[in-house]
Amino acid sequence: MIVRHSRYRCAPGLAALPLAQRVELAVGPARVSAFASESERRRAWERHRDELVALEPPGSRPWAWWYYDRDVSAGLPAQAFSRRHPA
Repeated sequence: MIVRHSRYRCAPGLAALPLAQRVELAVGPARVSAFASESERRRAWERHRDELVALEPPGSRPWAWWYYDRDVSAGLPAQAFSRRHPA
């Protein structure tokens, strides 16, 4: 039996964003990005931020949140990012 995880289920506003791009914003880029440029990825994040954050389990954030939105001045530890996304 195949069980599909609801994390990547398409929210209404995410329908225009290809699955590979949704996954990249959620878990980080693979060796080859699903986006043509960094600016395209940032625009996609800004456009779909709320929907992608809503898909995460409580207390968790998508990769793009850590990459673009983490407020370093608020004292959020870099270790939280590196534990989830080791180098």
